[in-house]
Amino acid sequence: MEAWRRALAIKPASPVALLGLARMQLSRGSAADAELNFTKLLAITPDDRTALNDLGVALDLQGKHQAAQSVYAKLLNLSPNDRAASVNMALSLSLSGQASRSVVMLRGPGSQPDAPPRVRQDLAVALALSGNPGEAEKLLLTDLSPSDAAAALAGYRALGITVK
Repeated sequence: MEAWRRALAIKPASPVALLGLARMQLSRGSAADAELNFTKLLAITPDDRTALNDLGVALDLQGKHQAAQSVYAKLLNLSPNDRAASVNMALSLSLSGQASRSVVMLRGPGSQPDAPPRVRQDLAVALALSGNPGEAEKLLLTDLSPSDAAAALAGYRALGITVK
């Protein structure tokens, strides 16, 4: 992070340095700082797909789901087949009380035989949030042990979500 900060001290509008610093901040749990740097980057390069997607994640991590969904929508408008943006939009919808919409969005990609485990797990989150914990658990068991699947469902409950 210090190297990115030094690069920005030399060239404050460096898209590469802003992206590098913001992504490190995001990975270290500093979503608000990452949001600030992604926003600076997008002022310079408004259609940067990586920055848009990561800004959405930073916003979601702060509970700013509507703002995140606006960012994902912009990205999906630029790149309609962007799988990461689609999955992140769906997960954001789940977290903002629109789990049924999220299930619809994730069921296709999450049910494919070649779907990455992360996409199946995101579908499981949406299923649990929409009141289908049994189906969520069955899907989680595709990739996780029974104890890990139970822990995941417990994690959903810890988010303040009622899992029946």
